[in-house]
Amino acid sequence: MVLLDPVSGERLKLKQEDYLKLHKLFTNTTTKHVWEVLSSGVDYTSHFADTPDEFISWVEQEALQLQNSFDALKGSIVSEFDSLVASLPLNASRAQAAKVFSASSNRSFMFMLYDSNSIDEMVWRLLKPEGGGRTLSINFSPVSSSARSVSF
Repeated sequence: MVLLDPVSGERLKLKQEDYLKLHKLFTNTTTKHVWEVLSSGVDYTSHFADTPDEFISWVEQEALQLQNSFDALKGSIVSEFDSLVASLPLNASRAQAAKVFSASSNRSFMFMLYDSNSIDEMVWRLLKPEGGGRTLSINFSPVSSSARSVSF
């Protein structure tokens, strides 16, 4: 809300709670933030439930792109693991498996899967955006260069 002093022409911008919440959403919504939500296992739709309709498509696009990358990478790693395990003799020892896995560029994943551990966290780490990633950007027209901001 902008208040105008008719005598001096000075403007005062009042930032209400909903404005501050929206501002935080815009300034903190980056590809990295979407990645943080997805990689923590939180449902992004509930996390971004208060996002205005005009901007939710950007969040959904980023989430879909990250989730597709995750699924493709994990699928590739699991496929490689299945192939390597199939090449091992029946009842192979861990040492035999280690010899086969050591040739893989994904050997740390191979051992995690061999030990029946989840590789999700490791896969998400590989997909972590550098810096903040892309940022949700919105163009607002300025109120006035002489406007002051007050939060309450």
